[in-house]
Order: sequence, then structure tokens, then C-alpha cells
Amino acid sequence: MFGDREKQKQYPERNRVGISMDKEVLLQGLLKDAEANGVDIFPGTNVTGIEKKESGVVVTGNGEPFEGSFVIAADGVNSRITRLMDMNKERTFFGTYQDYSWSFENIDIPEIQSVVFILTGYGTFSIVSCHRKDLFHVGVSSFNPRKSNLVAKLNRFVYEDKVYSRWFKGGKKTGEYACIVTMLSPIKEPFKDNVLFIGDAAWLQEISNSGAICCGWKAAHAVTLALLDGKINKEGVSSYLKWWEKYFIGPYANLEFKPITIQDFLDADDLDYLAGLIKKPLEPTLNFYKLFAFVGETFGPLFPIIEEERPHVMEKLMRIVNQMDEIEREARKVGFPNR
Repeated sequence: MFGDREKQKQYPERNRVGISMDKEVLLQGLLKDAEANGVDIFPGTNVTGIEKKESGVVVTGNGEPFEGSFVIAADGVNSRITRLMDMNKERTFFGTYQDYSWSFENIDIPEIQSVVFILTGYGTFSIVSCHRKDLFHVGVSSFNPRKSNLVAKLNRFVYEDKVYSRWFKGGKKTGEYACIVTMLSPIKEPFKDNVLFIGDAAWLQEISNSGAICCGWKAAHAVTLALLDGKINKEGVSSYLKWWEKYFIGPYANLEFKPITIQDFLDADDLDYLAGLIKKPLEPTLNFYKLFAFVGETFGPLFPIIEEERPHVMEKLMRIVNQMDEIEREARKVGFPNR
């Protein structure tokens, strides 16, 4: 749906919208480089406390104190440091996102570049091409961690579905992964008591590997300037805070996130009909905010056609619009705020 693959393949470098990388190799390289430059690394350290002192900030990990002028909190989504610092109390809780996936080798699947979403009558599935040509991640997600049986859904998709299971015959399952994410609105000013919150620790979720690297570099640069200038305070790291406001908060923080499970309203026939209305590829993007905006911009003008051809489908779509507040309340109710 997004991007014309035949045209993109003619100029692959110019038309590339993203890259896939081996995160383990990436992190190994970063850690090796850090150690070579004198950085002390303490793996397996469980942070249990953080406190501002006159001389700086003290972090308690595994019962031991670690003191510094600044702390860069880059502990990802579900950040413990944001909870310890009471940074989540003013954030909006959208719901709890649950994801379950397998990795596969040697599956017989149509060409995939980047990410494919498949909407079935029993769940929404993703297939992601990985850093190696014959390696894929196949996953399913839900906003109802109390009731959704994602294991059963993925088994059905891979081994039983009449359309899609044929892709996986002869394939080799190589891994199994799962996560549960507390989805909170972004932190608009990610700084408190000389602690700078970056990446997914301050975002909704999935700022991406490349986005996390950018955040890390900008934060380290800002802290370095603060130390050189002798400004061990918020002013010292203002370059990061301005960058965060310009590129994250300003464009995206006020956009509403909707934890909708589309299969609660539309069946497989409805979904096939709606997909068939799109006659030409949409603009290629890996920006999920743009992705959903493109979908809305595409289907909005098609509403009169849907109303005429499939009035019962139009009725279901309007039910989604009219029940949006109720959907959000239910998602919050069944989730785990974990503030």
C-alpha cells in the first residue's frame, strides 16, 4: 500500500525509507568502542534509587552509589528511572500494548522490503524483513493484555490460516520474543534535578534504533558542553531540550493515540473491501504518524462510495468514530498503568 516497489527498486539508494540492522552487533560495537575510550560499564546493575545532591546526582544500583554531575536516563520504554523520579504522574496513560513474535528463516514469502501489516478477521499481524536476507520477524499485538491469547493467534496465522500458512511450510523458527509496554504520552520537558530523560524513556514507544542513537548523541553532546561551560544545570543542556521540542514534541506530542483493535468492528470481508478501494500506492514512509494520516486522507474522500456500495460497512466505520472515547476508556481500564 505504501510506496511503488517497482519504481523504488529502480533507484534503491535514493528511494530507501529505512534500514534494518542487527541490534546485538550494533550494541556490541558501541560498548567495545566505549570501553576503548575509558568508559566504565556495569552490566546487570539494578537501579533502585536516584537522588539529587549538592554535588550532583547519586544513583543507587545493586546497593552501590554511583555519583555524577548529570544522569542520562536511557533505560527505554517502561523506564524505571522515570518512575523513581515521579516523571510519569502528569503523563496520559493510553493503555497497555502487548506484542508477541517469532523469527523465521527460509520462508516462502512474497518480496518484503521493510514492514508488512496483514489484517485478518482474528488479528493484525506484522512481518518485518531483518538485517539478513532470509530472516523475518512475524508478530501479533494487542491492547488487551488480560484477554488476548497472542500465542494462539500467531499459531493460527503461521500454521492454520488457509491463505498465509503456506508461506511458512518448510521454514525454520529461530526465536521467540514478547514484550508488554505501558503506553504514556511523551514527556514535554525531559529534565529534572540534573537527570536528562532521552529516547523511549521519554517517548510513547518505539523511537527506533536510529532515533535512539540520535537522542544519545545529542544528549552526550549537550552534557559535554554543559561540563565545559561549567553550567551543571538545566541551562547547560538546553541544546538537547530545544532539539527535543523542535523535532519530537512540537510535531507529534499533541497527536492523539488511539488504541483501536479494528477487528472488534470490521470482519475479514469488510477489510478486503476497504483495501480494494485503494487504487494506487500511497507515499512510502516508516513514520507511523504519517502512515495513519495517509490512511485517513485516503479513505475520507471515499466515504460517499462506501456509503453507496456498502452502507453496513459505513455504519461500522461511524461506530468507531462515535465510540472513540469509550474505546480509550476500556483500553485504560484493562491495561496496567505501572506509573
